[in-house]
Amino acid sequence: MKMSLPVLSKNSVSRIGLIFSALLFAIGMYAQTQTFNSNGPFVVPANVTSITVEAWGGGGGAGIQSDRCGGGGGGAYARKVIAVSPGQMFNVVVGSGGSLESNGGNSIFGANLVVAEGGRGGNDEDGGNGGAAGNSIGDVRYSGGDGGDGTNNGGGGGGGGSAFTTGNGQDGNDGGSSSGGSGGNGTGDGGRGGDEDGFPNAQPGDAPGGGGGGRGDDAGSSQTGAAGRVVVTWCVTGPVTLPYTADFETAGPVDEFTSDEPSINGVCEWAFDEVQSSGRLRFNQVTAHSGSKAALMDRTSFDSNNDQTNFLILTIDLSNYSCATDLALSFWHAQYGDESHGNDKVWIRGSDSDSWLEIHDLTSSQGSNGQWVQVSGLDIDQLLGNNGQSVSSTFQVRFGQEDNTTYSQDGRAFDDVSITGSAGVSCCTDPVIDMVQATTNPICSGDETMLSVTGTLNNATEWHWYSGSCGGTSVGTGATINVSPNMTTTYFVRGEGGCVTPGDCEEVTITVHLRPTVFNVGGGGEYCAGGTGVPVTLSGSAGSTGYRLQRDGSNVGPTVQGIGIPLDFGNQTTPGTYTVVATNSSGCTAEMNGSAVVSTKPVPECSISDGMGAVCPSSTGNQYSAQAGMDAYQWSITGDGSIPGPKNGQMAEVSAGASGSYTLTVVVTKNGCTSSCSKTVMIETIPFEIVYNTEYCQEDPGPVIGLNGSEMGATYKLQSTGGGITLDSTIIGTGSNLIFGAFPAGAYQILITNGTCNATLTQTINASSVNCRVDVPDHCTCNSPSGYTDVTVKVSAPPFQNWTVVDVIGLYGPSMAHPPITVGTTLNYVGGNMYTLEAARDNTKGYFVRVSNGSTEKDIQVGNPSW
Repeated sequence: MKMSLPVLSKNSVSRIGLIFSALLFAIGMYAQTQTFNSNGPFVVPANVTSITVEAWGGGGGAGIQSDRCGGGGGGAYARKVIAVSPGQMFNVVVGSGGSLESNGGNSIFGANLVVAEGGRGGNDEDGGNGGAAGNSIGDVRYSGGDGGDGTNNGGGGGGGGSAFTTGNGQDGNDGGSSSGGSGGNGTGDGGRGGDEDGFPNAQPGDAPGGGGGGRGDDAGSSQTGAAGRVVVTWCVTGPVTLPYTADFETAGPVDEFTSDEPSINGVCEWAFDEVQSSGRLRFNQVTAHSGSKAALMDRTSFDSNNDQTNFLILTIDLSNYSCATDLALSFWHAQYGDESHGNDKVWIRGSDSDSWLEIHDLTSSQGSNGQWVQVSGLDIDQLLGNNGQSVSSTFQVRFGQEDNTTYSQDGRAFDDVSITGSAGVSCCTDPVIDMVQATTNPICSGDETMLSVTGTLNNATEWHWYSGSCGGTSVGTGATINVSPNMTTTYFVRGEGGCVTPGDCEEVTITVHLRPTVFNVGGGGEYCAGGTGVPVTLSGSAGSTGYRLQRDGSNVGPTVQGIGIPLDFGNQTTPGTYTVVATNSSGCTAEMNGSAVVSTKPVPECSISDGMGAVCPSSTGNQYSAQAGMDAYQWSITGDGSIPGPKNGQMAEVSAGASGSYTLTVVVTKNGCTSSCSKTVMIETIPFEIVYNTEYCQEDPGPVIGLNGSEMGATYKLQSTGGGITLDSTIIGTGSNLIFGAFPAGAYQILITNGTCNATLTQTINASSVNCRVDVPDHCTCNSPSGYTDVTVKVSAPPFQNWTVVDVIGLYGPSMAHPPITVGTTLNYVGGNMYTLEAARDNTKGYFVRVSNGSTEKDIQVGNPSW
């Protein structure tokens, strides 16, 4: 990784090491490396987002047999730049060195992100192949050198060298007629093969990844390959402290680049941009201005028709020097046959997004071929300021080289690049705060409000918020934060970070009003539908606080003001969940604890199932029933009746009085709910009475006795009062008047059974006899045109008698068909003690008719019926 150094002489390696260590703190930007010679984890450090991984596979072991043996192959090399996140962990496997006639192990980083294949072991006198680039994984890959073969009756083969960082490792040499073959060169050299007689003996491979040397023909022993290696390099960045110097002594282990390199190993603030193909950057090719390394740019091949451009770019963080006025760039450069071209220049820009500004033309200051020339004091801040730019965290310097062939005919080198500025120059502009405010202020306890600061950070990096005091308890960062204090709190804010020294704060005080004290909601429960409901209560209240009852989230009724005692919101009849929200004088609200659920229970249906609307006087055992399945029953009665038995069952029996009515009531209970129903029952007296004629025909035994109505299906018997003997056959009620017949005057009773009520009606009958007769109708001696003449037969007799035809000759019906009048035809009572029979007679004949009321018979004959 990269290391930036101040201008110091490079006369000793140890001094360079001291300089390297001192600058880790001074500039805050340097390369850091972790080398793995054995397996283990790699954890990405903080603030690191890119790493470079290099790996060498293990070297193969030499062959094994009783005479000359081949050397082991060298391990391959692989390199890759990997994007990472801080804290990310990768497993590292270091390929082991191969034992005799065994392959070296693969070196692996992560889940095969980088793989360097190990060298193959020797096989008897045959040398093993080097680890192959084609079997490795990485952006850059090179193969290890092959092991040398053992020679007949001679020395053993040398081990192959592990791959270089810029090319393949060298092959080991075959054994000679008596001496062993030399090992191939590489990052890790291969071991030497043993001489024929074993003196000197074969040597193991050098780390990393050198192949082992094979034994000689007559004596000695073959050797193992060296273990591989994994090296992780990363760049730690941050603002630099001037002066900054780069002498490229820490560049490596890769010293040559023929493609774009965004971060050069060992000097990670530097990048190489190969604008066209065949460009190249090397650090170990020319004599440096100081030390051992300088940056040389040229081409890998000659092209007479095309010039090639290369750029060497420095990126450093100068954000702490944005106010400096004496920033200067200095460097040493040399040319090697390089002619003047448009890109043989140096540019700067304030940030990696600004336009490049030319600060120096290299051809104007170049010396003779290979001569180092210093360019110093190039004014950075003036050039940037004149073009509207300023230094930033990504300030860049770009060195250009353009030509068409290789060093030493074309090329430019650079060394000891430095940027200076006056010590103690303050480049820091403090933040400026215009306003600090809150979206809501005051707030209620438990609520949240957003604090915001308006202003300019300038060189500060972030707004920092505190409570308690300026710089006190940290509560957040950023232009806005959300806070939820539980008491009135003052918050402080200031800009911090970067070069800014934390100073005074601006403040805002958030006033916090307490919410109402929480009391418990009580009451509720079930009540019977149609009832008065159940109360909802609150276990306490506070003055200057209003309490609003809500049902299912909607307000119910007016706000109730607290007076320091429990509250009763009254009986609630609408089902739902009741809660209470309190609002105090500060406008803060709180939902009271708990809820009251109000629900209804159904009221049981009530009816008295007996259908009797009337009972008989003084009757007993009149049964009535309510619905089954109730939890409780309670019967009561008013009026002319009583309940002689139990009153708490499903059924009740009633004894009726002599007359009037009674009202029966039952109260039923189910699940705690009651309902009642009533039934009014009439005590019926017999609505009928004995009727008779005050007159009767002289031929009759007495007047006709009857009943002025009857109940359908009831049984009626006429009896003399004296002995209760039935005087006539039993009559079944028809719902109309009944006629029992003609009986002598006296005391009678009618016995009624099988009806609604059994009863006995009595009556004393007094009547006088009259003459009943048949009136002779007018008759015409003229014949009517139809052949029939109308005839009205009239019987004078008291009412309520049943006169019927008992014999007839020559009378016909009055209709057009004139059917014969038959025995049993009833005469019609037309009032005024008159019964009539409407008929017709044949004009050519007389007629005869006899009628009877059951006791008296009357007849009429007109002419000779046989005429």
